[in-house]
Amino acid sequence: MTLNFWAVHPIMPTITKISPAAGPITGLTPVTITGTGFVASGTTVNFVEEAAGLPASDNTILPATSVVVSSGGTQVTADSPVETEGTTYYVTVTTPTGTSAYSQNAIFTYAQVTPTISRVSVSGPTLAAPGGGTNGGTAVTIYGTGFYSGDTVNFVEANSSYQEVSSPAIVPANHVAISNRCV
Repeated sequence: MTLNFWAVHPIMPTITKISPAAGPITGLTPVTITGTGFVASGTTVNFVEEAAGLPASDNTILPATSVVVSSGGTQVTADSPVETEGTTYYVTVTTPTGTSAYSQNAIFTYAQVTPTISRVSVSGPTLAAPGGGTNGGTAVTIYGTGFYSGDTVNFVEANSSYQEVSSPAIVPANHVAISNRCV
């Protein structure tokens, strides 16, 4: 009787590229990861900040959300996690067979986003003066880009260098308005 044995080597995940390679610190940027060895069950994606000269246990690891593996196992999409500092991370894919290596092809950079105001709309019951009354209660809608949850709006007196009032605004449908700056 002859017995034949074959060694089966698990396929480790590898990353050949990610797209896009940058996004805002607010996270939720859909990132497409291209490579091999991705499996539908048990795959996770992490964003890892490697601490230079420190042990791997000191690395900052941020898990991605909404991880979906393509049917062919060559692409993963995941939403970038929130990051507070605006720095660079390696993207890794972990499957039941292991974790992809750090790669120059899988670097994601977080960027600070500067809000841009395109126009301001003022309305409400206290429009006694141009632009609103002095007693508050005036609805102000601010249109633009780069507004994120957790930001605030400050109203500054004209011809002044100091901030006078901080107030939330009304958020109408289909507009960017600020009440802790919402998208």
